[in-house]
Amino acid sequence: MIRVLVKSLFFCVVSGVFLLGCENRESTKDIAIFDDVNGEAQGDRVDVLRATIEGDWLVPGFESIVRIRIKDDVATGVVHVLADSQPEGVRCEACPGKRQGQRILGMDIITGLVKHDGEWRQGKIINPEDGLVVDCRVFLSDDNKLEVKPTYNGEPIGQDSIWTRVNVEA
Repeated sequence: MIRVLVKSLFFCVVSGVFLLGCENRESTKDIAIFDDVNGEAQGDRVDVLRATIEGDWLVPGFESIVRIRIKDDVATGVVHVLADSQPEGVRCEACPGKRQGQRILGMDIITGLVKHDGEWRQGKIINPEDGLVVDCRVFLSDDNKLEVKPTYNGEPIGQDSIWTRVNVEA
């Protein structure tokens, strides 16, 4: 396990491995970062996680962790851990429909992804910071990197995002 210091929208690994940004903070969270070379997290094999989008993902910009699960061949992503800069009870006031006013922690921000030829498509993703909902497709660029691509009518739009696999210890 790697001890991670958390401050605002920044994550820094104490053992010297750099994640995003680094600032000191009195609270910590335990997150295992998977080794790209041999697929190990501090000696534990992660073969069960290979070739699947299921798991916990650090989202750049949002700096929170989204947990993706697959049920009945449909993937959904839920905000599992908020960045420390966001209070636990923060709500999505800009979100449309049933999500308006919903707490961001626990919110489904990815819905309806279905696997086609190694890529997950036909899903929706919402940005809980501004309420924007767009189509999306996602795929693994390697075992620990998830490429998230916003789309409209199947064509890429906006900026792609690369999420990093982490393992949040409960």
